[in-house]
Amino acid sequence: AEEKPKIDGNLLPGEWDKSMPFSFASTEQGKEIKYYGGPNDLSGKAYCMYDEDNFYVAAEITDDIYCNKDDKNRLYACDSIQFAFAEERNVSALRTEYSIGNLNGESKAVRHAFMAVDTTINGVKDNQSYDDINVAVSRDEEKRTTYYEASIPWSQIYGDSATPFTSKYIYFSILVNDNDGEGRRGWMEFGSGIGLVKNPELFIKVPVVSKR
Repeated sequence: AEEKPKIDGNLLPGEWDKSMPFSFASTEQGKEIKYYGGPNDLSGKAYCMYDEDNFYVAAEITDDIYCNKDDKNRLYACDSIQFAFAEERNVSALRTEYSIGNLNGESKAVRHAFMAVDTTINGVKDNQSYDDINVAVSRDEEKRTTYYEASIPWSQIYGDSATPFTSKYIYFSILVNDNDGEGRRGWMEFGSGIGLVKNPELFIKVPVVSKR
């Protein structure tokens, strides 16, 4: 990132580098969606940037029906984004996984697994307060588009041991969840290793690039 993006749910021109997006399209990667209706049903792009302090993620998601409610207060069961990191690409690798989205009117992040503590989605609770994580979600009903932005310190991904400058690659996966008002109907995934099975061996190898 040449400058820190403002996390406000508005992906302004020049604020995000959109030259290398993760594309959510039915022909490009796996999906598990009941009665998928094509790009107007669910599609879009996600963008990732970083600096020495933070990982930044944004997404523009076309979704014909927006839902941010779940009777069990599960963020991942609403329209939302999930992404995960691993230190290496094998089935037993340590990983960190987040959901970001809007739940009952509140933009928030939930950490499901943290490689500095545990690797299971129902594992040890790390008492994370999320005070230093920023998330904003906005919705344009006319365009049927949801906008996500988040800023997460690297210490909340790798613990205190690493920044992106210590490695040439990040092992990563990202997906978008879909809920049309009758419960979570599925997801579309770039890479794999989150939606169907929690397996870092299926993550994609993303090069760490810099304009410097």
